[in-house]
This record gives sequence, structure tokens and C-alpha cells, in this order.
Amino acid sequence: MMDSEHNRIQALRDSAVMLYGPAEIQSALDRMAAEIETRVAGTVPVVLVLLTGGIIPAGHILTRLSFPLEIDY
Repeated sequence: MMDSEHNRIQALRDSAVMLYGPAEIQSALDRMAAEIETRVAGTVPVVLVLLTGGIIPAGHILTRLSFPLEIDY
């Protein structure tokens, strides 16, 4: 990466405003997982993940689920 590009990205990071912190994100993931558990109870769902932007949030949610499922991308 060129220095000017690196500087531009760093300037964006420095001026960014945090809307949600790590604790709030973890709490939201917990709530989503609980809702998913409630909605699909007694089934074996197929989870489809969009790789562009979806793989990391999906991984965080999937580790919170306690039922059998299939996953694809």
C-alpha cells in the first residue's frame, strides 16, 4: 500500500465516531442467536452465508447456536 493511501485510511480511522462498542456488539449477537434458536427450534436449518461481509458475523453467531445445522456459502 502506498504511503498516501495508508495516510488517507489512517485519517479516516482517526476521525471516525464509534457508534457501538464491543460490549454492545456482543450483546446484539447474543440476542440474534437467541432469536434464531427460538425460531428454528426442532429443525435442522441450512445457513447460507454471503462471503462478502458476512463470514465474520456469521462465525460469531454460529458459535452461539446449540442445534444441528447445515452451512454453505
